[in-house]
Amino acid sequence: MQAMPAILLVSVQVVIGLYLGFNYLNGERNKPALIGTHLLLGAVALEIMALLLRGAPNGEATAGRPVLTVAAGLTAAALLSGLAGAMFYKPMPKTAKVALYSHAVIGIAAFVALGFWVARS
Repeated sequence: MQAMPAILLVSVQVVIGLYLGFNYLNGERNKPALIGTHLLLGAVALEIMALLLRGAPNGEATAGRPVLTVAAGLTAAALLSGLAGAMFYKPMPKTAKVALYSHAVIGIAAFVALGFWVARS
């Protein structure tokens, strides 16, 4: 049950990311508010995973800790690659494209790892 907030946030984030990616591939501009929401949800999901990794205040450890560590690391990498794609969009468009595609692949891997963690715990 402790995984429910992380799963809900990441699921909403994935849906928004798919919508943003679909618009990007169709050559449409995305709304900055939607991009900001996607970014904030990613940061909040990473924070929740960090709290779960830390464990409960009474010292009880979170089950499946190595898998959750991988999911948190991949989420952090997706967050950084998404920011890099946004920063390099105008000055270096080819680099930005690589960063955004990397962001999508890493984000999907993070979602799969988080789902695996939920299934195991």
